[in-house]
Amino acid sequence: MPTVRGSVAVDRGIDSSAQSSKKLGRVKSPRSKPIEDHASLLRAMLEEDPSNHRVTVLKKTVLDRLNGKQRLGLVALEEEYLKVHQVVEQTILAGEGNSMVIIGARGTGKSTLVETVLGDLSSQHRDYFHVVRLSGFIHTDDKLALREIWRQLDREMQVEDEATARASSYADTLSSLLALLSHPGELAEDDMDRTAKSVIFVLEEFDLFTSHSRQTLLYNLFDIAQSRKAPITVLGLTTKIDVAESLEKRVKSRFSHRFVYLSLPRTLLAFWEICRKALVVDEQEIIEANQGLVDTHTNNENMASFLGAWEHFIDVCLL
Repeated sequence: MPTVRGSVAVDRGIDSSAQSSKKLGRVKSPRSKPIEDHASLLRAMLEEDPSNHRVTVLKKTVLDRLNGKQRLGLVALEEEYLKVHQVVEQTILAGEGNSMVIIGARGTGKSTLVETVLGDLSSQHRDYFHVVRLSGFIHTDDKLALREIWRQLDREMQVEDEATARASSYADTLSSLLALLSHPGELAEDDMDRTAKSVIFVLEEFDLFTSHSRQTLLYNLFDIAQSRKAPITVLGLTTKIDVAESLEKRVKSRFSHRFVYLSLPRTLLAFWEICRKALVVDEQEIIEANQGLVDTHTNNENMASFLGAWEHFIDVCLL
């Protein structure tokens, strides 16, 4: 009978181990309880707001960020921000002509970096510069690009095929275009210390502009950047790290050879920081981004507590 007892003991051992394994299968991860606690807190707050007004406002803000309607804040790009900011600021305040190419893979924040710089400078010097945005995907030749420059600067011009066929016409047209931004006194010889209104050119897909015939647009933009009476900055955004090799010799000689390199997140923690920047919002951002949805009946204190609970929930999920 010992054998029987042994077998029974073994069977019981198997049963107990099976039961324990089943229990282990239902054991929750260490962070699942904090997540459930924060989720329960959010649900309780939502029950206090039957109209779901706070959720609607939060959802709109987050989705606008994810869809590109709102710019994300910069994460770990302080050094790159200072480089671009300094170049653009020198053009706006000191009338210097500059050019710079920002290189990085898609999703590294090239457009966000440039738009953040322009937004910050616009809040301080809104009346001192214009911004012209061109895309290599849309403006596939110099004629289209030139018309778009005039359109964005609120000028009307009829560009004739014969006029645009000659390379010199581009230089004359661009020079006269930028001269129109100056006051009459600024163009006088006896007023050399004053500078014209600055223009910031943002060229998305910069490498596609190098495929235009003779690179006439780039040549004249870089050439005008050296003009005292027409201070401009040309910011090229591209994914091609060797884009400088695509420039013709005469174009390259007028390029300032300033480069800013952006890279994708190298660690999971850096990636989480970017995700958190997109998901977490504060009360001031809610008010600015959703002025039509934030009504006078919204309890600011409840909104702040709801956003705080949402932030803690995101932090716990990303741990």
